[in-house]
Amino acid sequence: MNLHLFKKVVMLLDGYYHLCQAILCTVRIVSRRIQFTYTSRHTYGLARVGVVGELVAFISFLSLSVSVFLESVKHLIDVVFILPQRENNSTALFTAHGHEHIHSIIDHPKFILGVGLYATISNCLLGVAILYKVIKRARKLKQQLKHSKQHLQHPLPKKLFSKSLLISDTLSTHHSFLQVLNMLLGPLAILACGILLIMLSEAYHVRVIYTRLVDPIIGCFLFLSYFLMICVPIREVIHLVLQAKPNGLKSDEIESAIIESVC
Repeated sequence: MNLHLFKKVVMLLDGYYHLCQAILCTVRIVSRRIQFTYTSRHTYGLARVGVVGELVAFISFLSLSVSVFLESVKHLIDVVFILPQRENNSTALFTAHGHEHIHSIIDHPKFILGVGLYATISNCLLGVAILYKVIKRARKLKQQLKHSKQHLQHPLPKKLFSKSLLISDTLSTHHSFLQVLNMLLGPLAILACGILLIMLSEAYHVRVIYTRLVDPIIGCFLFLSYFLMICVPIREVIHLVLQAKPNGLKSDEIESAIIESVC
């Protein structure tokens, strides 16, 4: 991958993330239509299609972003240790070539700032809409579970009832909050990149030295933030795919609750 591409590494990572989110939304729309399709082969139905789709989307994003992160680290090493030495011992042609790459991004810091502002505002509005929908569905599911609980001869333990993840086979509301926060990381990083480039554009000698580092450094922090925040949803998704019991719930409690409700 060419060196000049990493002058826009923040936009590249943010684009990768939203591409995977678009794939994930498509999988969710399809899964809602086919999750209750029962066949002789799929007697349980296809209820976990959405969960598997999330796992595929997360793995795809990590595989793409890791390569960008490693190349960005390599670019930082080149800028800090290799390029200064080369420029000191190079010809005027090589120096002019290096300035050409710098001009490709620092000549338009206001454009990057505008993209960051637009992306931040639009993602905030989209995040509010998503959270409203998720919370509304969670309350509806809770009411349905309470209604079903009232018809039981022997009420289920409160701890068992609170783990609706086992019954609904969906991810928790906490997972949705993490996804919305991940959506805002990229736009905020682009916004910070634009602000720094505008601040460094006042003196030419300053921007020649430091603007090479702005985008790769912010890109590295963005990748690490994505990675740390995606670890929790991935763990929950794998937990569902493996059909494991919810955390904090003992198998003995389930067994005793079923026996008491039958007897």
